[in-house]
Amino acid sequence: MQTEASSIDRLQDLLPQLFNSTVVEGEPFLRVQLTPETTVGFPLKLVEEVQLMSVANITPMPNMSEEILGLVQAKGHIFWLLDLARLLGFPALINRSKRYEMVMIRAQHMSFGLETSIPAPMEQELFLGFAVQKVRGSMRLSSQEILPLAEDTDSSLRQHLQGRVVKNGESISLLKI
Repeated sequence: MQTEASSIDRLQDLLPQLFNSTVVEGEPFLRVQLTPETTVGFPLKLVEEVQLMSVANITPMPNMSEEILGLVQAKGHIFWLLDLARLLGFPALINRSKRYEMVMIRAQHMSFGLETSIPAPMEQELFLGFAVQKVRGSMRLSSQEILPLAEDTDSSLRQHLQGRVVKNGESISLLKI
């Protein structure tokens, strides 16, 4: 019993951050790269999963908009996979490696203002997958860090953005989902 208590004391000395509760300020966002020049932030509270999706696991559907890559299955759900760059008016995602990085979001409360008609699957929970060029990690932002959109932001893109932040000299637009 003495050894167990001393092991815990030693662990507390070595890893104090695990034992001291600290409140982390700010809303978490997932940073994703759409094009070599464009990075956006997803509200992390909507992200269900991030994974590599093989092109072989995407079922293309005929007569759908070009933004819709097809249907995919993950975590026991079938949902649409969209090319986020193309959906926002950027050039289509180039598939160099036969795999996409996919951000799966829970979309019940989504107000993304899609002009594309996306049929809803017949299930209780609604998920959407967004294919992106690269997932670049996460970040926490306080409301004071969020800046208004730049004056030169394209008007068709403005409706999908809630603001921007500058991190390490890079401007990151924040999606309004």
